[in-house]
Parts: sequence; C-alpha cells; structure tokens
Amino acid sequence: MYRNKFVNDHILDLLKLDYLPDEEKAKLLDTMTEVVNQRVFFRVGQSLDENKRNELLKLLNDESEDEVQKFLAANVPNFLNILEEEIVNLKKELTARVK
Repeated sequence: MYRNKFVNDHILDLLKLDYLPDEEKAKLLDTMTEVVNQRVFFRVGQSLDENKRNELLKLLNDESEDEVQKFLAANVPNFLNILEEEIVNLKKELTARVK
C-alpha cells in the first residue's frame, strides 16, 4: 500500500502524536496509515473515471511515490482535503472508542 512521509506527517500533526516514543509511533503510524490510505484511495477511486483509476492502480502497484504524487496533483485537486477529512474522521472514531 502507498506509504508516504507526507501522509505520516499529516497523521502525526493532526492527531498530536509527536510525544510518543519512536517505536510506538512507528507501529501506530503503520496501522493508521493503512486505514487512512484505504479510505482516501477508495474516495479518490470513486472520483476518477475507469482509465484514470487503472492508471492510479498501476502507479500504486509500482510503488512509484513521486509518480503517484504527480498523478494526484494533476487529477485529484482536492486530495489534501480528502486526506485531512479521513484523518479527522479516524481521530473522531478513536476518540469515541476511548471514552
């Protein structure tokens, strides 16, 4: 699955997890990044036509991070909004479980 320092940094920043020890942060980030990526790319996929969706899937499978970012910038102008919405949604879900 697509892993990106940019996505990880957004998760850490929005969820205020900077205080955690590096090992715990890494484990939590792996899980959270996978969940966020699944949700984000599901939404992105729904917004693309079949050809663009297939192009994105190929880039994701090739693990070409730079090419994925270029594709998203060109074809999904609201990608950052989607990313932030999904991180905030995950934060709400996690907060509700803790209460």
